[in-house]
Amino acid sequence: MKRFIHQNYGFAFSLERACQIAIQRGNKGYGSIRTKQMRIQYFTEFLKTNGIQDLRKVRYADLQSFGEHVAQLAKTQNWSTAYAQNILSDANVLMGFVRRQRSFRIRPCAYVGQRGWTRSNPPTGMSMSETEQCAHALFKNGDERAALILLMARFFGMRLQEAVKADLPRLLRQAKREGRINILEGTKGGRKVARLVTINDFGIWILEQAHDLAREDHSHCLIPQDQNYICFIRSEIARARQVMKTFEIKGFHDLRSAYSCDRYTQIAGVPAPVFTGGRTTRGEVDHNARMVISAELGHQRPEVVNSYIGARKPAPEFADIDKAEQARQKREMAELQVPVTEASLSYLLRSTFKGPKSEYRIHLRRVSDMLLPYCRAHAINRLGEITLQDLQKMVRSETIERENRSRKTQQDYLLSLLRFAHALGHAEWEVPIREAAGFVKKTQAGRQLKINRRRFRDNRNQ
Repeated sequence: MKRFIHQNYGFAFSLERACQIAIQRGNKGYGSIRTKQMRIQYFTEFLKTNGIQDLRKVRYADLQSFGEHVAQLAKTQNWSTAYAQNILSDANVLMGFVRRQRSFRIRPCAYVGQRGWTRSNPPTGMSMSETEQCAHALFKNGDERAALILLMARFFGMRLQEAVKADLPRLLRQAKREGRINILEGTKGGRKVARLVTINDFGIWILEQAHDLAREDHSHCLIPQDQNYICFIRSEIARARQVMKTFEIKGFHDLRSAYSCDRYTQIAGVPAPVFTGGRTTRGEVDHNARMVISAELGHQRPEVVNSYIGARKPAPEFADIDKAEQARQKREMAELQVPVTEASLSYLLRSTFKGPKSEYRIHLRRVSDMLLPYCRAHAINRLGEITLQDLQKMVRSETIERENRSRKTQQDYLLSLLRFAHALGHAEWEVPIREAAGFVKKTQAGRQLKINRRRFRDNRNQ
């Protein structure tokens, strides 16, 4: 008769084995799994020291005690803040996965401090001539694969593993057909998000050389036929690192940072903040450049780009100009004289919305879907030009004219538009908008009005 395991949420009898299996099931990339399994050993040793052999018996107080324990280890063993935070984050993810409860977590920065994401020194490898000379030296030494990987990291912004494992026939076809490539192999954690990087003629030449070199071994990547990934890293790539140091190139990741700085200059038209001590352009231009670079580098958060190109804060000589620009934008926003864009809608809704961020994003998406196409079609350029008749037409098209939508969805779009009307400062528009949509109701719209709905309902029923 088969025995059922109830200890450790059914993963295994042993605490260590249960944690290893949980990490394997919760992650995709082999490197990520191995790294997390090594870091989670601190958590399992802490639990065993405190007499806990079952993950079901872990309480929130135990997780807090582990945070204090890691903070003490970070001081005695001189750990970096990032490493200590990663240990606590892995414990959070593990407990959230086995308990199916993501709220069961602690804040790592509350125990070990805030990690520094911002780059303060310019990356090495910014000079194109030095990079090409280093690649030429590697070609001369017979390390052609390492030389091509170096060029791919510098001109495509690839990580080392991405350049080594890249599907070269596919990338070459994409570069010649579309003028851009989509990086999918060797990504961090096995991510399969779209990473589209624009390629020029020199980039096509790099891919052609790499493709020809891989085809000699009947392979699709730059790993030699008689080696695996680890052997290749420990042999040719290790030799390449020594050659790179002679040309004052710190490593392959610095070449990725150099690519990011070049892309920032191309998009924003000014040097990257790491060279000027801060940004020297408007905040909107800086944000757009960071969003593009974040997508090309394979990150989901634009704030991570700080570790590649520098801080968001304005440079000292640009601080006064930036303050004047912000004051002008606030004044125009107060007067509703700003253009109708997603950014202006976001600022307007955020200034009056009081609720969770997830709910705010949903309302912003609905309002943008209704408002932006309508304003483009009717030549409405500024927020102050929007009238009650415009909102009535919008809500009518989203409710009455769209019969394929459920009544609940229609009501949700109506509620989002009512929030927008209150944000414009026209609370008196609510009744006409509801009548236009066919949803006549006397309750106020939105949590930002601080209406206690239960008390309102009780008073109405009296």
